[in-house]
Amino acid sequence: MFVKRFNFTNTFLFWGAVLILLFLLSSAVRIATAEDVVTVATGEWAPYVTAEAGGGGMSYEIVSAAMERAELTAKYEYYPWKRALLTLKSGMAMASFPWIKMSDREEFALYSAPLHSRSVRLFYYRKFYSEGEVKREVENGVQNGDKYSIGVVRGYAQVDQYRKMGFNIVIVPDNEMGMQKLVRGHIALMSESRAVGYDLIRKLFPAQQSLFGSVPAPVKAESLYMLFTRKNKESSELVRRFNQGLQDIKEDGTFDRIVEKYGLH
Repeated sequence: MFVKRFNFTNTFLFWGAVLILLFLLSSAVRIATAEDVVTVATGEWAPYVTAEAGGGGMSYEIVSAAMERAELTAKYEYYPWKRALLTLKSGMAMASFPWIKMSDREEFALYSAPLHSRSVRLFYYRKFYSEGEVKREVENGVQNGDKYSIGVVRGYAQVDQYRKMGFNIVIVPDNEMGMQKLVRGHIALMSESRAVGYDLIRKLFPAQQSLFGSVPAPVKAESLYMLFTRKNKESSELVRRFNQGLQDIKEDGTFDRIVEKYGLH
């Protein structure tokens, strides 16, 4: 009787220990999985990022590929851009993209390595202005009343840059409204990324594409970044992992294939 009782007790203790170990292991896996999910706030800015078209856009694909390589899972949430930034600032989102560097953002966000760059153009409507006329005004950089007003989306860094050059700035709530104002003659020029501007024109004015022109804006090409909130104590490590993933896709050709797919520079 003593032997049987002894074996039963040992067996009970053994399987009890196994169950406890399995529970701890499963909890650790759940915790690791939760830590590897990154909520990412972004918005509509085709063809760089969009919830409306297949593929998600060039920036979206670059971020997704880098996250996957870093063994991170991105959970994308789409907002108006101002709200996306506020969501990051409050810590409700762990990351957000694509943004340019601005000193005030460094107070609440950490920057990744550059995702890619974008060139800025000034778009005009040929019914009102010729290319030569627009080029002369851009080169002079001198305000000429409302005639050479430039539409700039609220929050864009170019607002202060153009004002310093002497241009009259008209703040617009979004780039679609800016293009509409351009066609109606309410503004002379519309400042926007080259790829974004021409994508908008194809979408909004498919039968009038030949009536639009653009010239290089007198601002430098800008790099775009992934931002990570300072509210999250893990952000420094997430930046490190993301940057390594981004470097990996650049080295193995994945990055170049994405850029070539969209034909953007």
